[in-house]
Amino acid sequence: MTSKFKKTSSRNITEITKIIKKETVCHRNYECECKKCGQKGIISDSIKTIPKKGNYSKNVIKDVASCFVSRLTTNMISENSERDISISISTGTIQNILFMIGFCLESPAMGILAELRKSKILHMDETSYSVMGMMFWVWTIHDPYSKLTYFTIRHSRGSGVVKELLPDWKGVLVCDGWQPYKTIKIIQRCMVHILREAKYLSEKNENAKRMYEKLCKIYADVKKPRSKKERKAAHASLNRRVHRLVLEFRDNPELTKYMDKLERARPDMFRFVLDPRIPSENNPAERALREIVIHRKIRGALRSLNGVVILGNILTCVATWKATKPDWLDELVKYV
Repeated sequence: MTSKFKKTSSRNITEITKIIKKETVCHRNYECECKKCGQKGIISDSIKTIPKKGNYSKNVIKDVASCFVSRLTTNMISENSERDISISISTGTIQNILFMIGFCLESPAMGILAELRKSKILHMDETSYSVMGMMFWVWTIHDPYSKLTYFTIRHSRGSGVVKELLPDWKGVLVCDGWQPYKTIKIIQRCMVHILREAKYLSEKNENAKRMYEKLCKIYADVKKPRSKKERKAAHASLNRRVHRLVLEFRDNPELTKYMDKLERARPDMFRFVLDPRIPSENNPAERALREIVIHRKIRGALRSLNGVVILGNILTCVATWKATKPDWLDELVKYV
């Protein structure tokens, strides 16, 4: 008697078949001397396959860098290395590997900054970061068209940093209302920041609610598609509407401060109407800073100035290479 199966089922199971094998390989260096000039030098049998410093291969460095970019702490990277690749690495050694990576990536990071200085439209933003118990600031510059991103950590939040990062720059900077950005001649104020503050005020005051509704109507009109001939007239009209809004609500004591801000921002609010290539908000820079903010939440603070170099250079290169290259880890180990 044979059995009959009325129903059959199947499942696809994903399995790991690769076995990681740890091995120690001796790489020899040979000292040689030129017979003609007598100059001495060193020849390595594997100069391209081993890192410039340290006793760990580029594959191990890849693993440490990947864990760091994935926001793991040094303790967690140590545990991950022992569990996943069967190599016991102390937290101090991991820190040294990260130092080495950070300093090796200084040259490509400066190259990214040099390319950003050639851009015609840039986004810029900053956020705080504690370093050795002192308040430092992470600055980011982002180009949404070339997808280049640059991070640097400085002890200052002043205009000197803007002048240093973008010296004699002639493009359009999309930013919030922080005063040091005024050192750039042409800026586009972030409309999202302006509306966000107005919305916050509208939740506390009835007059502010009416002001916010009128401001939203202006912003809705801004988004309407226009021909090249209509842009100048629309730009002038929008400026007049904002000015009338300021005059209408300036006498309200609770709105005076915001109305003064709006009046100062008015000349730089609608540049994107004249040139549609200019973004109206600074969201790309804020999204770029989100990675730094997550690192800050996990790590809490940086404990040395070397950490400043590590975080700035590594995240600069990784953020840019992730957006522009298929395998950023292979690109990273070219420099170590």
